[in-house]
Amino acid sequence: MISYLQSLPAGSKVIIFGNTIKVCKRVQFFVEAFGYHTVNLHSHLQQKQRLKKLEKFKKSTLCNILIATDVAARGLDFSISHVVQVGVPVNGDTYVHRAGRTARANRKGEALILVDKKEANRWCEINDIIAETDPNRKVNKYQPTPDQIDELTHKVEQFDWVRRNREEDNLNAKEHDQMDAEDLGVGVEEEAPRKKYDLDKEE
Repeated sequence: MISYLQSLPAGSKVIIFGNTIKVCKRVQFFVEAFGYHTVNLHSHLQQKQRLKKLEKFKKSTLCNILIATDVAARGLDFSISHVVQVGVPVNGDTYVHRAGRTARANRKGEALILVDKKEANRWCEINDIIAETDPNRKVNKYQPTPDQIDELTHKVEQFDWVRRNREEDNLNAKEHDQMDAEDLGVGVEEEAPRKKYDLDKEE
């Protein structure tokens, strides 16, 4: 996905769709780690927050990537040059609505889908249905070069190392706080319980 984003012309407006909020958050971390500026959009945001984020995405020349669940699959009234789908959607209708965010009003556009091996059968079924309704559509396989793969793999390994070290630092800090508190004979104040969301819930 990163090599694809790097290949796009300057000023491209991109929507990256994920099937769940959890997937979108992971994608956002990954994309921003490579220096891109993003806006996120999902159902846990209030309507006022969604509109504010969409306005920022529409007007900003710096922030050109919107990472969203299917709340952004319909009803957008601005031009998108590229759509990326991370994972196969639940059905063909959802795929069409996502891909339909680009190439509107006789403009050119492009849609990319990233398919995991586990999703291959479902994607083949959806692709066959779409091919029947639109036999003239053009489908190309995107393949990064070996050099791109090596470079991105190295960077991903670096990011993973940083993430794991941050987690260890946070854990060590909590342990030190606990030890200091025990030495002083006091307790460590616990955080108030946070509201839990089912991040894997389909949007």
